[in-house]
Amino acid sequence: MKRVFATLPLHPFLFAIYPILALYSRNPGEITIPQALRPMLIAALLAGLLLIFLYWNWANKNWLRAAIITSLFGLYLSSSGHAYRILKSTIFPNAGAALHWAIILIGITLVILINTKAVWQRYATTQRIATITTTLNLAAWLSLVYPCFVIGSTVVKGCDDTPPAWTELVGQEDEPQGLAATRRPDIYYIVVDGYARQDVSSGLYGLDNAEFLDYLEARGFYIARDSRSNYVQSPLSFASFLNFDYINFAETQAGSQSINRLPLFDLIRDSRARQLLEAAGYKLVTTSSGYPFTEIIEANVYLAPFDSSASEIERFFLSTTALSALYDTEFPFTPTLRYYLPLPGYETSRQRIQYAFEQLQTIPRLPGAKIVLMHIVAPHPPFIFDRDGNPSEPAQPFSPADGEAFSGGTTEYQRGYIEQLLYINQRLEESIEAILSQSAAPPIIILQADHGPGSMLKRDIVEETCLWERASILNAYYFPDERTDGLYPAITPVNTFRVVFNTYFGTHFDLLPDRTYFSPQSHPYDFTDITDMIQPACQK
Repeated sequence: MKRVFATLPLHPFLFAIYPILALYSRNPGEITIPQALRPMLIAALLAGLLLIFLYWNWANKNWLRAAIITSLFGLYLSSSGHAYRILKSTIFPNAGAALHWAIILIGITLVILINTKAVWQRYATTQRIATITTTLNLAAWLSLVYPCFVIGSTVVKGCDDTPPAWTELVGQEDEPQGLAATRRPDIYYIVVDGYARQDVSSGLYGLDNAEFLDYLEARGFYIARDSRSNYVQSPLSFASFLNFDYINFAETQAGSQSINRLPLFDLIRDSRARQLLEAAGYKLVTTSSGYPFTEIIEANVYLAPFDSSASEIERFFLSTTALSALYDTEFPFTPTLRYYLPLPGYETSRQRIQYAFEQLQTIPRLPGAKIVLMHIVAPHPPFIFDRDGNPSEPAQPFSPADGEAFSGGTTEYQRGYIEQLLYINQRLEESIEAILSQSAAPPIIILQADHGPGSMLKRDIVEETCLWERASILNAYYFPDERTDGLYPAITPVNTFRVVFNTYFGTHFDLLPDRTYFSPQSHPYDFTDITDMIQPACQK
């Protein structure tokens, strides 16, 4: 074993896969093993090619020396993005791409100096090279222990607790029904992430949103002014309203301590609403959201401003590497690079949101009956627009998190939220006008939030969260011929499709009780019924 550690330079390959494995271990319940394997194989292959190149051209045909330089290059270039973010958030808040380029150049210069002939002749004896190789091999193996343990325990627990098909568990108490297809209005389900109810925006944020709500009512919308979300996390909300059922069975099936969100992908992508509508002749149309759970690439029509070949874990990994510096610098090839490898970032988020609204100008002209599911990740953070649509560049490194994970304070959150919400209002009005004017027949339009904002959200602590803020949502309906008898002020999203299908497709689904459940971010199926805990008062 000692000989293997000293003579086999395994560390370049182990260090190459470590950043991806570490990223996977932080999100094991949202990433499949095949999604993680591809970037690890590519990283290991690139490390091998660099190792061979250095062996023949720069390391005097010494494998151990070539391996040491390969590991130094690999570790530095794969983590320069992290160094850039740390320095930008702590020391140089106004720094731009020049800081990242400086970090890269300093690191490359140091590696080159270490590999000079003078350094190796003076310090790199055969014994020292063997010792360095042994140390790097051991460090590389140890670095993989914790992420492998986390991933392994999650996979094993998932195999024990998680059934293969949660789609079979929704709607078990409903009588099987089909949709009458005599009349097939287009359905637009537009989810504006984190959009607050009027009393919350006014009472907590000091924003009177009456002008936008008056516009909706003037155009014939019914506004459920007492509406709440059924869950306070996006994946749970989407899974619930697309299957028009509560998904509390997850607590029994997966366990309250489970972190495995993978079954929610199936509930969202192969939902009961989609199945019923496709059986009635509808096609699903959706746009890229940038949010893994609502990236339904398998839709009948999937519209995206970028190439969708790279997985989410690949894009997040590349955003931490030296490659991300190219995205913040304008080179002739930069637009092409951004298209094929859209890394997470403020500009990428802006382009996705703008693209989605642009598509709403043309989607009404697509032939045939369609259900349009659009997830607009706004006014949810990051706050990247001012009220006029101008780019707003946060000083902090890119992060889509809210609650206590938001990098600014409550005041900064609420200020940015107001600006972004006012701009989203403008784009929504433009989109509604386009839908209504260009549709061949009056459509159904549902404008709804998946949950409320999170300036006072403690993602794991229900007692310290402002439940009024997090659970109160915008929920507005445009029904052709004003057939709104089935709607009521406190309707929640779980009943949306039940009312739509009963009103326009001849079904007779019973409405479910309007309940709201909190679960910690760390354990999404540990549900607490907070319906009677929501009070219209919170301390800032």
